[in-house]
Amino acid sequence: YGADTAARVAGAVDEYGGRWRAMRDEACRATRVAGTQSESLLDRRMRCLDLRLAELRGAVGTFAAADQLDVVDGAVRTVARLTPLAGCADADALLALVPPPVAPAQRAAVDQLGGEIAAILAEVRARRTVDRVRELDGLLTRARATGWPAVRGDAGYALGYARYVAGDDVGAVAALRTAAVELAQAHDDAGVARTLQLVAY
Repeated sequence: YGADTAARVAGAVDEYGGRWRAMRDEACRATRVAGTQSESLLDRRMRCLDLRLAELRGAVGTFAAADQLDVVDGAVRTVARLTPLAGCADADALLALVPPPVAPAQRAAVDQLGGEIAAILAEVRARRTVDRVRELDGLLTRARATGWPAVRGDAGYALGYARYVAGDDVGAVAALRTAAVELAQAHDDAGVARTLQLVAY
């Protein structure tokens, strides 16, 4: 059933990518052409879309390098679990978030980490967990060094998810509870809900 799975996954990836391109174009036009959207909101929408692109690339990279049957088995499910793009159009939720860092070096570090975390989380969802828990531990340490609650929360969620997939329920819950606090400090209500839902599960 490999060919059928590939066709279904390719179609889903193309559809997600098409919506991503359309949303990025719309966000840019709203500020640069129509003047109906602030620069601050444009910045937040673009940062959100950058994270979604990193997640998509992580998933596609996993499929391209797939050498395990369970990656093929879970490919359709992995694409279905990509973070919905609708959050990148939710102006109220985006503006409620703690603003990104102003200092260029700190912002660059936060953005870099955010992309790495999103990509690895996509790989974890594809069941590539053997070498990812250790890597996510390292990313969490780097995230804590930035002093930025949003990226700390995202790293903690990814680590908790990886531990959960690897069968370490106790470690998963500990990481997720800490992540929920960090995400609450970042005013990321959707992130808190997602994290606590996994804790409850």
